Amino acid sequence: MPAYKARYIERALDSVLAQTYPSLELVVCDDSSGALIEDIVAQKQADAPFPVRYCRNQTRLGELGSTARGIRLAAGKYVKFLHDDDELQPDCVAALVAAMEADPGAALASSRRIRIDEDSQPLPDILATCVPFAEDSLVDGRELVSFLGDHTVNFIGEPSCVLCRREHLLEIADQLMSLNGKPIHWVGDLAMYAKLLQRGNLVFLTRPLTRFRVSQDQFSQAGRDKPGIGEQGHADFRQAIRDLGWYRDGGDNRLVRVAAITPLKARVFRPQNLLAALVQAAGMGGIPPVVWLGARRPDPTQRALMTERLQAHDGGPRIAILLIDRDRDPAKVDRTVAGLDALDLPVHHQVRTLRAPADDDAQARHALVDSINRALGETAADWVLLIDAGTEFTTGGLLVAAVEILGLPASCAALYADEVIRLEEGKMGLALRPDLNLDMLLGFPSGLSRHWLFRRDVLLAKGGFSRDAGQAFELDYQLRLIEQDGLGCIAHLGEPLLAADARPAADEDARAVLARHLHSRGYGNARIESRLPGCYEIDYGHPHSTSVSVAILVEGRLAQVQRCLETLLGNTSFANYEVLLLDHGNEDAELCRWLDGIEQMQSRQIRVLRFPGALPRQAVRNQAALQARGEFLLWLASGAGIIGKDWLQQMLNHAQRPEVGAVGAKLLSADGRVRHAGLLLGLHGPAGRAFEGSAFDDAGYLQRLQVDQDYSALSEECLMLRRELFLEAGGFDEDPLIARWADVDLCLKLRQAGYLNVWTPRAQLLVDAPAAAAATAAEEDAMYARWLPLRARGPAYNAGFSLQAEAG
Repeated sequence: MPAYKARYIERALDSVLAQTYPSLELVVCDDSSGALIEDIVAQKQADAPFPVRYCRNQTRLGELGSTARGIRLAAGKYVKFLHDDDELQPDCVAALVAAMEADPGAALASSRRIRIDEDSQPLPDILATCVPFAEDSLVDGRELVSFLGDHTVNFIGEPSCVLCRREHLLEIADQLMSLNGKPIHWVGDLAMYAKLLQRGNLVFLTRPLTRFRVSQDQFSQAGRDKPGIGEQGHADFRQAIRDLGWYRDGGDNRLVRVAAITPLKARVFRPQNLLAALVQAAGMGGIPPVVWLGARRPDPTQRALMTERLQAHDGGPRIAILLIDRDRDPAKVDRTVAGLDALDLPVHHQVRTLRAPADDDAQARHALVDSINRALGETAADWVLLIDAGTEFTTGGLLVAAVEILGLPASCAALYADEVIRLEEGKMGLALRPDLNLDMLLGFPSGLSRHWLFRRDVLLAKGGFSRDAGQAFELDYQLRLIEQDGLGCIAHLGEPLLAADARPAADEDARAVLARHLHSRGYGNARIESRLPGCYEIDYGHPHSTSVSVAILVEGRLAQVQRCLETLLGNTSFANYEVLLLDHGNEDAELCRWLDGIEQMQSRQIRVLRFPGALPRQAVRNQAALQARGEFLLWLASGAGIIGKDWLQQMLNHAQRPEVGAVGAKLLSADGRVRHAGLLLGLHGPAGRAFEGSAFDDAGYLQRLQVDQDYSALSEECLMLRRELFLEAGGFDEDPLIARWADVDLCLKLRQAGYLNVWTPRAQLLVDAPAAAAATAAEEDAMYARWLPLRARGPAYNAGFSLQAEAG
């Protein structure tokens, strides 16, 4: 510990004394002029369980000189640095030493760190503190140095974050933060790391083990606040890496080999785009799933308050956990039961193990459902949850669920939460689900239908689970609830409840359950197709044909309008439609001649409707709706280009459903990337585009770019709804402050009236739209004043996600 400031040193020393690692020594090199640090160290020394060596520098050595002196005085195999204003978590040294011992080829160990302010309060992450790895990782040392030769982003951390071998430090102690004989200023720690990483790899742990203080007492922080400071140091570092021959001239220098640290001894290195991972982590707050889950752990105060709430209601709801032993594996059963017991939750719960039949035929599936139904009748629990053996509960999931249940209305028959998906090689993913989304449940049931809590008395009253549903018996009951009691009988808790293995969808059983459900809703001619595993495309088989009015607002941009009309006429197989070209006061001579020519054709399929330029564009649309002849309206951007010939059929497939308000399509930008896949409330303002910028063939989070689903709002660039419903809703709001959000406002009015707004990826269009000016504060305030309660909790999103990410 190189020490020269006394303000925080007591906290730093206390964090060392709290270390769980037993074989420690503390070396303090005091570079201050007074006796305050010496007195504080002496007080701590008396109670220290390990040797504490205090050394005063006879002459000022500076931080670098004090660090080098401490390395020479140290006697341990490893050296852990700690500056006098930083703090270590109690298991910091133990975790880093264990990581180094487990991988002898490692030369440096570090971890995620948390920035704290002068009052020890956490600060937001910056790019350098973001974590580019989803799990504990081993990083190729030499390739990492080459990467740093282009990108001097010190995600490794300040010296307080790292641990390394003393023998390696002794060899470079005289030139600790120099390269090629030249001192490296501002990023000197990277110079030290670069030399160490020539010897071996970096071990990086994703949980935060260090608290790094940012305060104006620091010389380095004062310098960072000055524009342009440190640039020369970065340049010197990059040049030295090249001069020393440590830079890779061939290949992509952004790619660095990384291996996940797993219980297995073998390490499988794979190239990772480290720059992209850092940028992505910065957009996500830099929090890997394991760290994010750790932050969900209730602290003692929260746990006490929730316990108090449960006790005020006779201990809370009684929950029966039916543990299905599908593999007849006692170790998996013990893993679940022991893990739940270890949580010591103040929740009324009982676990009952049900052994699944060894066979996997229809008779065996019937037997399993029968045993579950018997267990339902034999328990006195209020709620029941079905899980597979080996499933583990999160630290606070079941406790939070129990408290949530207390606030549910009696009409609520089911509650589902978020969950952790265990993947191969020890990896994990988060399934942060939206609120109940009927079309997503039908299109991707395995993503939404697992691990629901059911109100037992309602389940029994409806006859329990159906043995005819096979392995999809839970999905069958969920859909029966919706058929009989509506969407409002199901609630969603935005909290991970448990961690379970990914399980293949029971395709044949799921299809049969979906067909039964659709038949019960009157869709006897429905067809269910599947192009992707576990994902279903439903053709509702509407019995009658209909008509569509495609309305295109024309405001200049002749070339785009011509392409739009040409692709519409050439790539639309649906026959019964008309095109309305809404001439909004255009004065361009060439455009006007073209519109005149269209008009002179006197085609019943293409009409030109004239409106003065002074009329607001939303008023133009509303007046055009009154003149439309089709049963359905489709608002289409003038820069749209039609791709698939059945696009209108795909949109009508949903628009003809009586419960559906508006229907939107998957819109692609000119570069082929996603422009619109639904609108999310609160994303970068009143509403933002989901998945904007994603590749056209990206699956999206939870397959959400591949399956039909419900959104609160959809874009007017391709928006279909019944003409009668549009007029009944009052059309687009003509208030100038709402005009830019008119599509969002209309969709929210439809949703408020009980309709679903459905987005489908089966209708795809290219859109070349002009850049829109930024919204004014007055425009945003107008939308917030009208729709703030919905904006605060958009049902198509999950509260676990940021609303400030660059891509939705």
